[in-house]
Amino acid sequence: MEISRYIQNEEDIWGKIPKEFYISENEWQEEIRKNARLILLSDFDGFEPMQRFLNVAVVVSLDGNKLSRIRLVHGRLIATYDNSSYELIVALAEIANNLKAYMLVSHCREYPKYKVLAAEKRLMQKSKNEFIEYQKESFGYSLWFAIKGDLTQVLDYFQLEGQEKAWDKALEDMQACEGIFAYYFRGWTFLAGMNAGELLAPYPEGEMAIEQHHVTKLLEWGKTFIDVQMYYFYDRVEYVSAYYRVYNEQVVYGSYYSESYQNTHKKAPAVIKNLLDETPSMVASEWSFNPDYLRYCKELKDAKAWIVKLRKE
Repeated sequence: MEISRYIQNEEDIWGKIPKEFYISENEWQEEIRKNARLILLSDFDGFEPMQRFLNVAVVVSLDGNKLSRIRLVHGRLIATYDNSSYELIVALAEIANNLKAYMLVSHCREYPKYKVLAAEKRLMQKSKNEFIEYQKESFGYSLWFAIKGDLTQVLDYFQLEGQEKAWDKALEDMQACEGIFAYYFRGWTFLAGMNAGELLAPYPEGEMAIEQHHVTKLLEWGKTFIDVQMYYFYDRVEYVSAYYRVYNEQVVYGSYYSESYQNTHKKAPAVIKNLLDETPSMVASEWSFNPDYLRYCKELKDAKAWIVKLRKE
């Protein structure tokens, strides 16, 4: 298992990553200091504090057993273990989130998010705790973008400005079309609501041209952000379901389906083919986060979000 900020191409057999995506030694050491599940290998009895052990940590279970060794190698974390367990999966996912990185099966393939969610559920059952709903509603209604980047960076890029509000108040304003809902969560900035469509303007004429325009805009944004995703679902006057992902300036996959026009971009990844239902929310649960899932995360207790609009020139 790997934790990395960069997903290789399958053709890149050497697995090298650009240095700007490295997890630094200082970041890894800080994570070890802050994370109660991590202990330096050199701190265990029988190990001398040698240089080769300084960037090696051990993941320990809730009852103190050793689950895995993690070593920083050329900007990525490599986890080795004898047996996988749901507790280990949850611990590795937490480390990846803290470092704003991806959890990978190999250097070119993400670990399935549904397996992380299943592991979290089993761990909750083991501790006899239930999922707590920290917010009653989420932003995943019709249109949202998931962008790998800090909130300030994203707002500056799109020239957005506004004010911070309580999560539920920000949702009310989004639903009233008073602005774009903006929220940062575990390395991702989400921009949501029908007003978020303003970021795609100006639109061309015709459904086919508009659909291609979605991809063109994401590729444009992808020159600044390594991972850019769009999700759209509408089923009132007509039915439209669409989702796209651009990673490292390339389209990973895109799908558009309406009553009058259907199109796909690239070959569907296995993780999408294996989904029980290819709704935008289900796809988002694999590529970034299902908006509904956020409600059950402790970060949303007393959470605040932003309502923003395009900056007036």
